[in-house]
Amino acid sequence: RLELDVKQAYNWNWVDSRMLRGGPDVRFDPYFQTTAKFNTDKAKRMIFTLQYSGIHNTYNHYNTLSPNLTFRIGNHVFMSGQLDYSRNMDNLEYIGTYYYPTEQYNTNGNCDYITGHMEQKTYGLTMKVQVNVTPDISIQFYGSPFTSTAKFSDFKVMTDTKSHTYENRFASIDATTSSRYGDLIKNPNFSFNEFRSNLVARWEYLPGSTIYFVWEHHMSERRSEYVSKWNDNLDHMFGLPTTNTFMIKMNYWFDI
Repeated sequence: RLELDVKQAYNWNWVDSRMLRGGPDVRFDPYFQTTAKFNTDKAKRMIFTLQYSGIHNTYNHYNTLSPNLTFRIGNHVFMSGQLDYSRNMDNLEYIGTYYYPTEQYNTNGNCDYITGHMEQKTYGLTMKVQVNVTPDISIQFYGSPFTSTAKFSDFKVMTDTKSHTYENRFASIDATTSSRYGDLIKNPNFSFNEFRSNLVARWEYLPGSTIYFVWEHHMSERRSEYVSKWNDNLDHMFGLPTTNTFMIKMNYWFDI
């Protein structure tokens, strides 16, 4: 059977105490939050699932879409693949904190909290395979390439952060004040690429006693530039230095 679940929520009078990384609380305008999930018959050998979640108000938009396909081949093979795509447009994304010299304290104290308009795209792919060779031996693989890239504009200094009027919560940084903040707003753009995978062989050599052979593979890098295309990020990702970890875990069960 087909299943569809949709939820809609309305949130208001929300104050975030963590957005400015130890700075003052920030009020957010009311927003709608939507979640939806569709899947085909879970009793079948092939299952398709589509999930969506989104947050929207006048100034901020966040959307994520995740299609998933799962296969079961008998009782021996399980495979699944999920693609995750999200787009985030935040008009008050935290960039950093500017600290004044002691003799130049301003009306807000010794620092300014800097935010900006951020447009961020995130892509991810998760692959899982499990093969049950025998009732006592199984092999599992997990792999997940991930990339997130963002560009910033329209920089701001946070002022009356809990004001009920949106425009009073910040002051725009223009050409006359931008030099004060130097490298903080010079290039906050970034691209982050990461690939994680692991391979696990499990053997239950005695009832209740198991030994695991594990190989973990990891590569990642953060660059201070905006790279818009996923394939360009993937090409760069698979040329990064890698870290490989090998482990053996064993447990033995006995009855006293």
